Amino acid sequence: MQKLISGEWVEFDGVLMDGDVYRIPVGGKVINDVLIGNGWDQKTYQTPSEEVTPIEIIITSITGDLMHNSSFTKATAYENTNLTISGTLAIPNQSFAVPIKRNDGRLFIFPAEVIDGAFNAIVNFPTCGAFTYSDDECNKDLPSNTFTVNTINFDILRQITP
Repeated sequence: MQKLISGEWVEFDGVLMDGDVYRIPVGGKVINDVLIGNGWDQKTYQTPSEEVTPIEIIITSITGDLMHNSSFTKATAYENTNLTISGTLAIPNQSFAVPIKRNDGRLFIFPAEVIDGAFNAIVNFPTCGAFTYSDDECNKDLPSNTFTVNTINFDILRQITP
């Protein structure tokens, strides 16, 4: 294997780091640093997702609900009610989307923002049902195992006015 170092290909048998550009011979063999055969397969190394430690999303508060358990894994609220979910997330300041799945498979997408490691998301479920936010949802459209969260189950009740 050869690794690209300062614009030069160098024989390398060490440990690759994320972002390292390397190449391996394809259909031939290397003799005196020259490939005799079909060519090179050039790649950029990325740590396999199963070896990556996911960033933990830690929920510290849910407000606006009727009730929740102490571990913030179960919350009950009325439909069309703003719930604020807060916690910590060790990523740079940014806004992002929070997809929450209803038991029929539909995704509801809500905005969230991280500032100085603290995040807030305001969610408002337009209809009653059972909703879930889990590792599957927090890694939607991302490499698997990027984030992890203790699954939150939301029971959203029909708002009935007498």
